[in-house]
Amino acid sequence: MSIDEIIMKLVMMIDKKVSFEDMNPIVESLSSLSQLIEDDSWTPCSEASPKIAGEYLVTYHPCYWGEVRPELKVGFDSFRGKTTWAKNKYQKVVAWKEKPEPYLGDVE
Repeated sequence: MSIDEIIMKLVMMIDKKVSFEDMNPIVESLSSLSQLIEDDSWTPCSEASPKIAGEYLVTYHPCYWGEVRPELKVGFDSFRGKTTWAKNKYQKVVAWKEKPEPYLGDVE
């Protein structure tokens, strides 16, 4: 369920003046919303930079011959500290988040 669907469901329930006994769907919806927000926790570069140098999952605009393209892509980049990303010449990072754990599959 998307964030918009959850919000619509909540608005409809509140509009119907749900009784205290029928609050369980609202609690479940809020829990789902909270989980979606946590799972999609991108940090815009305009708000903050990583505190530790390392590799991060990033949303970026590709750069070609000094021109920043309008399309957005997702990839990895290394943060070097302060405000410097390693691939600064080739991509303009607009948001970042911690790298997810790799899929280990059926590793024995």
